[in-house]
Amino acid sequence: MGHLSQKALLQIKIPLPPLAVQNKIAEEVKRRMQKAEQLQKEAKEELEKAKQEVEKMILEV
Repeated sequence: MGHLSQKALLQIKIPLPPLAVQNKIAEEVKRRMQKAEQLQKEAKEELEKAKQEVEKMILEV
């Protein structure tokens, strides 16, 4: 199998969507990242609540 030189790689044209489409994609990625961060924060809060409840149950026995 042959090797691909840097020169050959630089000559490969990669088609990109129009700038408006790129912007929409970027906005959607940003929105989903924010949602993921929010869900992660909520999950951490719920985990902390669960830990506190378990601690409370153990200490009340």
